Amino acid sequence: MDIIKFIYANKLTDDDRDPFMSFQLPSSLGHFLPGETTKFHVLGPDITRFYSAVFAMFTIQTIVAVILATIMYQFIILPRKKYQQLAASKNKENIQYTSSLPFIIGYGIIIPIAVLEPLYLKEILQIENLALRMASLSLTLPVSLRTVEAIHECTPVAVQKSRRDFIIYISCLLGPTYVDNGSERQGEINYITKAYMVHLLKKISREYILITILMSIMAHYDYEPFPTRVPFDSLDHTIGDMFSLNQLMNNLLAGLLLSIGLSQSTIGLSLYYALIYRIQTIEVVMNPFFESASPSDFWGRRWNRFIHDTLKNGIFKPVRKNYSKFTAVAATFLVSGLLHELVNYTLFEKRKYDDTRIGIELMYGKNMIFFGWNAVLIILEMLIGKWMIFNMIKRTLPKAIVSLMVVMTALPVVHLFVGDWVYGGYFQHVQFGEFIIVPMKD
Repeated sequence: MDIIKFIYANKLTDDDRDPFMSFQLPSSLGHFLPGETTKFHVLGPDITRFYSAVFAMFTIQTIVAVILATIMYQFIILPRKKYQQLAASKNKENIQYTSSLPFIIGYGIIIPIAVLEPLYLKEILQIENLALRMASLSLTLPVSLRTVEAIHECTPVAVQKSRRDFIIYISCLLGPTYVDNGSERQGEINYITKAYMVHLLKKISREYILITILMSIMAHYDYEPFPTRVPFDSLDHTIGDMFSLNQLMNNLLAGLLLSIGLSQSTIGLSLYYALIYRIQTIEVVMNPFFESASPSDFWGRRWNRFIHDTLKNGIFKPVRKNYSKFTAVAATFLVSGLLHELVNYTLFEKRKYDDTRIGIELMYGKNMIFFGWNAVLIILEMLIGKWMIFNMIKRTLPKAIVSLMVVMTALPVVHLFVGDWVYGGYFQHVQFGEFIIVPMKD
Protein backbone atom coordinates (compact mmCIF):
# COMPACT_ATOMS: atom_id res chain seq x y z
CA MET A 1 0.00 0.00 0.00
CA ASP A 2 2.93 2.35 0.71
CA ILE A 3 4.16 1.86 -2.85
CA ILE A 4 0.73 2.77 -4.23
CA LYS A 5 0.55 5.89 -2.06
CA PHE A 6 4.05 6.84 -3.20
CA ILE A 7 2.98 6.60 -6.86
CA TYR A 8 0.06 8.95 -6.17
CA ALA A 9 1.95 11.30 -3.83
CA ASN A 10 2.39 13.87 -6.60
CA LYS A 11 -1.04 15.35 -7.25
CA LEU A 12 -0.28 16.31 -10.87
CA THR A 13 -2.45 19.40 -10.88
CA ASP A 14 0.15 22.12 -11.60
CA ASP A 15 2.08 21.54 -14.80
CA ASP A 16 5.72 21.83 -13.69
CA ARG A 17 7.26 19.90 -16.58
CA ASP A 18 10.53 21.16 -18.04
CA PRO A 19 10.61 21.59 -21.84
CA PHE A 20 12.60 18.97 -23.70
CA MET A 21 13.06 21.23 -26.74
CA SER A 22 12.42 24.78 -27.95
CA PHE A 23 12.05 26.40 -31.34
CA GLN A 24 11.45 29.78 -32.94
CA LEU A 25 9.37 30.63 -35.99
CA PRO A 26 10.09 33.51 -38.40
CA SER A 27 9.12 36.84 -36.84
CA SER A 28 6.88 37.59 -39.83
CA LEU A 29 4.48 34.91 -38.58
CA GLY A 30 4.02 36.58 -35.19
CA HIS A 31 0.96 38.57 -36.28
CA PHE A 32 -0.87 35.32 -37.07
CA LEU A 33 -0.07 33.50 -33.83
CA PRO A 34 -1.70 33.73 -30.37
CA GLY A 35 0.00 36.46 -28.35
CA GLU A 36 2.10 37.32 -31.42
CA THR A 37 4.96 35.26 -30.02
CA THR A 38 7.23 33.18 -32.24
CA LYS A 39 9.22 31.39 -29.52
CA PHE A 40 7.88 28.10 -28.14
CA HIS A 41 8.71 25.30 -25.75
CA VAL A 42 7.66 21.70 -26.29
CA LEU A 43 6.63 19.78 -23.17
CA GLY A 44 6.80 16.00 -23.33
CA PRO A 45 4.53 13.42 -21.66
CA ASP A 46 5.29 12.88 -17.96
CA ILE A 47 6.10 9.18 -18.15
CA THR A 48 7.64 8.82 -14.69
CA ARG A 49 4.79 10.34 -12.70
CA PHE A 50 1.69 10.43 -14.89
CA TYR A 51 1.91 7.24 -16.91
CA SER A 52 3.19 5.18 -13.97
CA ALA A 53 0.07 6.32 -12.07
CA VAL A 54 -2.18 5.48 -15.03
CA PHE A 55 -0.60 2.01 -15.35
CA ALA A 56 -1.01 1.39 -11.62
CA MET A 57 -4.66 2.52 -11.74
CA PHE A 58 -5.60 0.21 -14.60
CA THR A 59 -3.77 -2.65 -12.89
CA ILE A 60 -5.67 -2.08 -9.63
CA GLN A 61 -9.01 -1.87 -11.43
CA THR A 62 -8.28 -4.94 -13.55
CA ILE A 63 -7.46 -6.97 -10.43
CA VAL A 64 -10.70 -5.83 -8.76
CA ALA A 65 -12.60 -6.67 -11.95
CA VAL A 66 -11.08 -10.18 -11.98
CA ILE A 67 -12.29 -10.72 -8.41
CA LEU A 68 -15.79 -9.46 -9.23
CA ALA A 69 -15.89 -11.52 -12.44
CA THR A 70 -14.98 -14.64 -10.49
CA ILE A 71 -17.84 -14.00 -8.05
CA MET A 72 -20.19 -13.29 -10.95
CA TYR A 73 -19.28 -16.52 -12.75
CA GLN A 74 -19.50 -18.63 -9.59
CA PHE A 75 -22.86 -17.35 -8.37
CA ILE A 76 -24.65 -16.12 -11.51
CA ILE A 77 -23.35 -17.80 -14.66
CA LEU A 78 -22.35 -21.25 -13.37
CA PRO A 79 -25.59 -22.09 -11.46
CA ARG A 80 -27.63 -21.08 -14.50
CA LYS A 81 -25.47 -23.22 -16.81
CA LYS A 82 -25.82 -26.24 -14.53
CA TYR A 83 -29.59 -25.74 -14.30
CA GLN A 84 -29.90 -25.46 -18.08
CA GLN A 85 -27.78 -28.58 -18.59
CA LEU A 86 -29.94 -30.49 -16.09
CA ALA A 87 -33.13 -29.27 -17.75
CA ALA A 88 -31.79 -30.28 -21.17
CA SER A 89 -30.98 -33.77 -19.90
CA LYS A 90 -34.62 -34.13 -18.85
CA ASN A 91 -35.95 -32.59 -22.09
CA LYS A 92 -37.26 -29.54 -20.22
CA GLU A 93 -35.31 -26.80 -22.04
CA ASN A 94 -38.27 -24.41 -21.93
CA ILE A 95 -38.23 -24.17 -18.11
CA GLN A 96 -36.76 -20.85 -17.00
CA TYR A 97 -34.11 -20.44 -14.31
CA THR A 98 -35.94 -18.37 -11.67
CA SER A 99 -33.50 -18.21 -8.75
CA SER A 100 -33.18 -14.92 -6.89
CA LEU A 101 -29.46 -15.53 -6.33
CA PRO A 102 -28.29 -13.56 -9.43
CA PHE A 103 -30.28 -10.51 -8.27
CA ILE A 104 -28.91 -10.70 -4.72
CA ILE A 105 -25.30 -11.16 -5.82
CA GLY A 106 -25.47 -8.73 -8.73
CA TYR A 107 -27.55 -5.84 -7.42
CA GLY A 108 -26.66 -6.38 -3.77
CA ILE A 109 -22.91 -6.95 -3.93
CA ILE A 110 -21.15 -6.59 -7.29
CA ILE A 111 -22.75 -3.40 -8.64
CA PRO A 112 -22.41 -1.46 -5.33
CA ILE A 113 -18.72 -2.42 -5.19
CA ALA A 114 -18.17 -1.43 -8.84
CA VAL A 115 -19.88 1.96 -8.31
CA LEU A 116 -18.46 2.86 -4.90
CA GLU A 117 -14.91 1.49 -5.19
CA PRO A 118 -13.59 4.38 -7.37
CA LEU A 119 -15.05 6.90 -4.90
CA TYR A 120 -13.28 5.25 -1.96
CA LEU A 121 -10.09 4.82 -4.00
CA LYS A 122 -10.15 8.53 -4.79
CA GLU A 123 -10.36 9.33 -1.08
CA ILE A 124 -7.80 6.77 0.13
CA LEU A 125 -5.15 7.77 -2.42
CA GLN A 126 -6.21 11.44 -2.44
CA ILE A 127 -6.28 11.50 -6.22
CA GLU A 128 -6.59 15.04 -7.52
CA ASN A 129 -5.59 14.66 -11.16
CA LEU A 130 -8.85 14.37 -13.09
CA ALA A 131 -7.43 12.09 -15.77
CA LEU A 132 -6.45 9.60 -13.06
CA ARG A 133 -9.91 9.88 -11.53
CA MET A 134 -11.30 9.10 -14.97
CA ALA A 135 -9.05 6.04 -15.19
CA SER A 136 -10.47 4.80 -11.88
CA LEU A 137 -13.92 4.71 -13.51
CA SER A 138 -12.68 2.04 -15.91
CA LEU A 139 -14.08 -0.40 -13.33
CA THR A 140 -17.50 1.17 -12.72
CA LEU A 141 -18.94 1.48 -16.21
CA PRO A 142 -18.17 -1.93 -17.75
CA VAL A 143 -18.50 -4.13 -14.66
CA SER A 144 -21.82 -2.66 -13.48
CA LEU A 145 -23.43 -2.92 -16.93
CA ARG A 146 -22.04 -6.39 -17.60
CA THR A 147 -23.40 -7.50 -14.24
CA VAL A 148 -26.86 -6.37 -15.29
CA GLU A 149 -26.56 -8.28 -18.56
CA ALA A 150 -25.48 -11.41 -16.66
CA ILE A 151 -28.42 -11.12 -14.25
CA HIS A 152 -30.91 -10.81 -17.11
CA GLU A 153 -29.32 -13.52 -19.30
CA CYS A 154 -28.04 -11.15 -21.98
CA THR A 155 -24.35 -12.06 -21.74
CA PRO A 156 -23.00 -13.26 -25.13
CA VAL A 157 -22.96 -17.05 -25.28
CA ALA A 158 -19.35 -17.15 -26.53
CA VAL A 159 -17.95 -15.69 -23.31
CA GLN A 160 -19.74 -18.23 -21.12
CA LYS A 161 -17.90 -21.24 -22.54
CA SER A 162 -15.35 -21.27 -19.73
CA ARG A 163 -14.51 -19.48 -16.50
CA ARG A 164 -11.36 -18.09 -18.10
CA ASP A 165 -13.18 -16.60 -21.11
CA PHE A 166 -15.80 -15.03 -18.87
CA ILE A 167 -13.22 -13.49 -16.52
CA ILE A 168 -11.32 -12.04 -19.48
CA TYR A 169 -14.59 -10.64 -20.87
CA ILE A 170 -15.43 -8.89 -17.59
CA SER A 171 -11.95 -7.81 -16.51
CA CYS A 172 -10.83 -6.65 -19.96
CA LEU A 173 -12.45 -3.28 -19.56
CA LEU A 174 -12.70 -2.66 -23.32
CA GLY A 175 -13.97 -6.05 -24.36
CA PRO A 176 -12.08 -8.64 -26.42
CA THR A 177 -12.80 -9.39 -30.06
CA TYR A 178 -13.76 -12.87 -31.23
CA VAL A 179 -13.03 -15.03 -34.26
CA ASP A 180 -15.85 -14.60 -36.78
CA ASN A 181 -14.69 -16.32 -39.97
CA GLY A 182 -16.60 -19.59 -39.86
CA SER A 183 -13.49 -21.58 -38.99
CA GLU A 184 -13.05 -24.14 -36.23
CA ARG A 185 -12.03 -21.27 -33.94
CA GLN A 186 -15.38 -19.51 -34.44
CA GLY A 187 -16.33 -17.63 -31.26
CA GLU A 188 -12.87 -17.91 -29.67
CA ILE A 189 -10.96 -14.85 -28.45
CA ASN A 190 -8.66 -13.19 -30.99
CA TYR A 191 -5.07 -13.13 -29.81
CA ILE A 192 -2.57 -10.47 -30.79
CA THR A 193 -0.63 -10.64 -34.02
CA LYS A 194 2.24 -8.57 -35.37
CA ALA A 195 -0.13 -6.82 -37.79
CA TYR A 196 -2.52 -5.96 -34.95
CA MET A 197 0.26 -4.45 -32.83
CA VAL A 198 1.58 -2.42 -35.77
CA HIS A 199 -1.96 -1.14 -36.41
CA LEU A 200 -2.31 0.00 -32.77
CA LEU A 201 1.07 1.73 -32.76
CA LYS A 202 0.34 3.56 -36.02
CA LYS A 203 -3.07 4.69 -34.83
CA ILE A 204 -1.93 5.89 -31.41
CA SER A 205 0.94 7.81 -33.06
CA ARG A 206 -1.59 9.58 -35.27
CA GLU A 207 -3.77 10.42 -32.27
CA TYR A 208 -0.77 11.87 -30.39
CA ILE A 209 -0.05 14.15 -33.34
CA LEU A 210 -3.67 15.28 -33.67
CA ILE A 211 -4.16 15.89 -29.97
CA THR A 212 -0.84 17.78 -29.72
CA ILE A 213 -1.97 20.21 -32.42
CA LEU A 214 -5.51 20.71 -31.14
CA MET A 215 -4.63 20.80 -27.44
CA SER A 216 -1.70 23.20 -27.95
CA ILE A 217 -4.02 25.66 -29.68
CA MET A 218 -6.96 25.30 -27.30
CA ALA A 219 -4.84 25.35 -24.11
CA HIS A 220 -3.78 28.90 -24.95
CA TYR A 221 -7.45 29.92 -24.62
CA ASP A 222 -8.24 27.70 -21.60
CA TYR A 223 -10.16 25.43 -23.99
CA GLU A 224 -12.75 28.10 -24.82
CA PRO A 225 -11.21 29.88 -27.84
CA PHE A 226 -14.31 31.80 -28.89
CA PRO A 227 -15.88 34.36 -26.51
CA THR A 228 -19.52 33.76 -25.62
CA ARG A 229 -22.17 35.66 -23.68
CA VAL A 230 -22.62 33.03 -20.97
CA PRO A 231 -20.18 30.56 -19.36
CA PHE A 232 -19.54 27.27 -21.16
CA ASP A 233 -20.94 25.18 -18.29
CA SER A 234 -24.05 27.28 -17.72
CA LEU A 235 -27.69 26.27 -18.13
CA ASP A 236 -28.61 29.88 -18.91
CA HIS A 237 -28.09 29.64 -22.68
CA THR A 238 -30.91 31.07 -24.74
CA ILE A 239 -31.78 29.56 -28.12
CA GLY A 240 -29.76 32.36 -29.69
CA ASP A 241 -26.77 31.54 -27.49
CA MET A 242 -26.90 27.86 -28.37
CA PHE A 243 -26.95 28.57 -32.10
CA SER A 244 -24.38 31.38 -32.05
CA LEU A 245 -21.35 30.64 -34.21
CA ASN A 246 -18.91 31.11 -31.32
CA GLN A 247 -20.80 28.68 -29.07
CA LEU A 248 -21.09 26.10 -31.85
CA MET A 249 -17.35 26.36 -32.57
CA ASN A 250 -16.47 25.94 -28.88
CA ASN A 251 -18.77 22.93 -28.68
CA LEU A 252 -17.32 21.42 -31.85
CA LEU A 253 -13.69 21.82 -30.80
CA ALA A 254 -14.29 20.53 -27.27
CA GLY A 255 -16.23 17.56 -28.60
CA LEU A 256 -13.55 16.84 -31.19
CA LEU A 257 -10.82 17.03 -28.54
CA LEU A 258 -12.77 14.67 -26.30
CA SER A 259 -13.26 12.25 -29.21
CA ILE A 260 -9.56 12.19 -30.12
CA GLY A 261 -8.62 11.86 -26.45
CA LEU A 262 -11.05 8.96 -26.03
CA SER A 263 -9.57 7.26 -29.08
CA GLN A 264 -6.01 7.78 -27.84
CA SER A 265 -6.70 6.54 -24.31
CA THR A 266 -8.61 3.45 -25.43
CA ILE A 267 -5.89 2.51 -27.92
CA GLY A 268 -3.44 2.84 -25.04
CA LEU A 269 -5.69 0.56 -23.01
CA SER A 270 -5.72 -1.91 -25.91
CA LEU A 271 -1.91 -1.95 -25.76
CA TYR A 272 -2.15 -2.57 -22.01
CA TYR A 273 -4.40 -5.61 -22.50
CA ALA A 274 -2.23 -6.83 -25.36
CA LEU A 275 0.62 -6.80 -22.85
CA ILE A 276 -1.10 -8.55 -19.92
CA TYR A 277 -3.66 -10.79 -21.70
CA ARG A 278 -2.18 -10.96 -25.23
CA ILE A 279 -5.66 -10.44 -26.70
CA GLN A 280 -7.15 -8.11 -29.29
CA THR A 281 -9.77 -5.63 -28.08
CA ILE A 282 -12.49 -3.70 -29.88
CA GLU A 283 -11.68 -0.42 -31.59
CA VAL A 284 -13.71 2.06 -29.57
CA VAL A 285 -13.77 5.29 -31.60
CA MET A 286 -14.40 5.20 -35.35
CA ASN A 287 -14.10 8.82 -36.55
CA PRO A 288 -17.62 9.89 -35.49
CA PHE A 289 -17.30 13.55 -36.43
CA PHE A 290 -16.48 12.94 -40.09
CA GLU A 291 -17.97 9.56 -41.05
CA SER A 292 -21.34 9.28 -39.28
CA ALA A 293 -24.34 8.63 -41.51
CA SER A 294 -27.06 9.13 -38.86
CA PRO A 295 -27.50 9.78 -35.11
CA SER A 296 -27.71 6.03 -34.47
CA ASP A 297 -24.52 5.51 -36.50
CA PHE A 298 -22.79 8.24 -34.46
CA TRP A 299 -23.75 6.84 -31.06
CA GLY A 300 -24.01 3.15 -31.91
CA ARG A 301 -21.05 2.47 -34.18
CA ARG A 302 -18.61 5.36 -33.97
CA TRP A 303 -18.53 7.51 -30.82
CA ASN A 304 -17.85 4.91 -28.12
CA ARG A 305 -18.51 1.38 -29.35
CA PHE A 306 -17.51 -0.13 -26.03
CA ILE A 307 -20.11 1.81 -24.02
CA HIS A 308 -22.65 1.20 -26.78
CA ASP A 309 -22.11 -2.56 -26.55
CA THR A 310 -22.32 -2.61 -22.75
CA LEU A 311 -25.43 -0.41 -22.72
CA LYS A 312 -27.00 -2.55 -25.46
CA ASN A 313 -26.46 -5.81 -23.57
CA GLY A 314 -26.91 -4.37 -20.09
CA ILE A 315 -29.89 -2.05 -20.57
CA PHE A 316 -31.46 -2.19 -24.03
CA LYS A 317 -31.83 -5.98 -24.33
CA PRO A 318 -33.18 -6.57 -20.79
CA VAL A 319 -35.73 -3.77 -21.17
CA ARG A 320 -36.63 -4.87 -24.71
CA LYS A 321 -37.63 -8.31 -23.38
CA ASN A 322 -40.73 -6.79 -21.79
CA TYR A 323 -41.23 -3.38 -23.42
CA SER A 324 -41.25 -1.67 -26.81
CA LYS A 325 -38.15 -0.68 -28.75
CA PHE A 326 -38.88 2.99 -28.08
CA THR A 327 -39.00 2.35 -24.33
CA ALA A 328 -35.74 0.39 -24.51
CA VAL A 329 -34.01 3.25 -26.36
CA ALA A 330 -35.30 5.80 -23.83
CA ALA A 331 -34.17 3.61 -20.91
CA THR A 332 -30.72 3.17 -22.47
CA PHE A 333 -30.15 6.91 -22.84
CA LEU A 334 -31.59 7.51 -19.35
CA VAL A 335 -29.03 5.14 -17.83
CA SER A 336 -26.28 6.66 -19.98
CA GLY A 337 -27.19 10.08 -18.60
CA LEU A 338 -27.14 8.76 -15.02
CA LEU A 339 -23.75 7.13 -15.57
CA HIS A 340 -22.34 10.38 -16.95
CA GLU A 341 -23.71 12.24 -13.92
CA LEU A 342 -21.78 9.72 -11.80
CA VAL A 343 -18.68 10.37 -13.91
CA ASN A 344 -18.98 14.11 -13.30
CA TYR A 345 -19.52 13.53 -9.58
CA THR A 346 -16.38 11.39 -9.38
CA LEU A 347 -14.34 13.87 -11.39
CA PHE A 348 -15.43 17.23 -10.11
CA GLU A 349 -16.95 16.88 -6.65
CA LYS A 350 -15.16 19.26 -4.29
CA ARG A 351 -12.93 17.65 -1.67
CA LYS A 352 -10.44 19.15 0.76
CA TYR A 353 -6.89 17.83 0.71
CA ASP A 354 -4.09 19.60 2.58
CA ASP A 355 -6.01 22.88 2.73
CA THR A 356 -6.48 23.00 -1.05
CA ARG A 357 -9.76 22.67 -2.89
CA ILE A 358 -10.34 21.13 -6.27
CA GLY A 359 -13.46 20.65 -8.31
CA ILE A 360 -16.33 22.90 -9.35
CA GLU A 361 -19.85 23.54 -8.15
CA LEU A 362 -21.73 20.92 -10.13
CA MET A 363 -25.25 21.44 -11.40
CA TYR A 364 -26.71 17.97 -11.82
CA GLY A 365 -29.09 17.12 -14.62
CA LYS A 366 -27.20 18.55 -17.60
CA ASN A 367 -26.12 15.11 -18.80
CA MET A 368 -29.68 13.89 -18.43
CA ILE A 369 -30.87 16.70 -20.70
CA PHE A 370 -28.10 16.07 -23.23
CA PHE A 371 -28.65 12.32 -23.48
CA GLY A 372 -32.41 12.80 -23.30
CA TRP A 373 -32.21 15.00 -26.39
CA ASN A 374 -30.12 12.37 -28.20
CA ALA A 375 -32.68 9.71 -27.26
CA VAL A 376 -35.30 11.90 -28.97
CA LEU A 377 -33.07 12.05 -32.08
CA ILE A 378 -32.69 8.26 -32.17
CA ILE A 379 -36.45 7.75 -31.78
CA LEU A 380 -37.12 10.30 -34.54
CA GLU A 381 -34.67 8.43 -36.75
CA MET A 382 -36.56 5.20 -36.07
CA LEU A 383 -39.83 6.91 -37.07
CA ILE A 384 -38.82 8.97 -40.11
CA GLY A 385 -35.22 7.97 -40.90
CA LYS A 386 -36.25 6.00 -43.99
CA TRP A 387 -38.09 8.91 -45.63
CA MET A 388 -37.00 9.55 -49.20
CA ILE A 389 -35.39 12.91 -48.41
CA PHE A 390 -32.96 11.39 -45.92
CA ASN A 391 -32.02 8.57 -48.28
CA MET A 392 -31.44 11.12 -51.04
CA ILE A 393 -29.21 13.20 -48.75
CA LYS A 394 -27.08 10.14 -47.93
CA ARG A 395 -26.77 9.18 -51.60
CA THR A 396 -26.01 12.60 -53.09
CA LEU A 397 -24.01 14.58 -50.52
CA PRO A 398 -20.36 13.92 -49.60
CA LYS A 399 -19.95 11.76 -46.52
CA ALA A 400 -18.24 14.57 -44.58
CA ILE A 401 -21.21 16.91 -45.23
CA VAL A 402 -23.71 14.26 -44.12
CA SER A 403 -21.65 13.66 -40.99
CA LEU A 404 -21.55 17.40 -40.25
CA MET A 405 -25.35 17.52 -40.55
CA VAL A 406 -25.59 14.61 -38.12
CA VAL A 407 -23.28 16.35 -35.66
CA MET A 408 -25.30 19.56 -35.96
CA THR A 409 -28.40 17.79 -34.60
CA ALA A 410 -26.70 17.65 -31.18
CA LEU A 411 -24.00 20.34 -31.42
CA PRO A 412 -26.11 23.20 -29.94
CA VAL A 413 -26.43 21.27 -26.63
CA VAL A 414 -22.92 19.77 -26.45
CA HIS A 415 -21.97 22.34 -23.80
CA LEU A 416 -24.27 20.46 -21.40
CA PHE A 417 -21.95 17.46 -21.80
CA VAL A 418 -18.48 19.02 -22.06
CA GLY A 419 -18.95 22.32 -20.21
CA ASP A 420 -17.98 20.91 -16.81
CA TRP A 421 -14.98 19.18 -18.37
CA VAL A 422 -13.75 22.51 -19.73
CA TYR A 423 -14.39 24.58 -16.59
CA GLY A 424 -13.39 21.79 -14.22
CA GLY A 425 -9.85 21.64 -15.63
CA TYR A 426 -10.05 18.11 -17.02
CA PHE A 427 -8.11 18.88 -20.19
CA GLN A 428 -5.39 20.72 -18.25
CA HIS A 429 -4.85 17.56 -16.21
CA VAL A 430 -4.76 15.39 -19.33
CA GLN A 431 -1.92 17.57 -20.61
CA PHE A 432 0.50 15.71 -18.33
CA GLY A 433 0.25 12.77 -20.71
CA GLU A 434 0.64 14.74 -23.94
CA PHE A 435 3.13 16.63 -26.04
CA ILE A 436 2.17 20.28 -25.67
CA ILE A 437 3.56 23.32 -27.46
CA VAL A 438 3.52 26.40 -25.22
CA PRO A 439 4.71 29.99 -25.81
CA MET A 440 7.94 31.02 -24.10
CA LYS A 441 7.44 33.45 -21.26
CA ASP A 442 9.33 36.70 -21.54
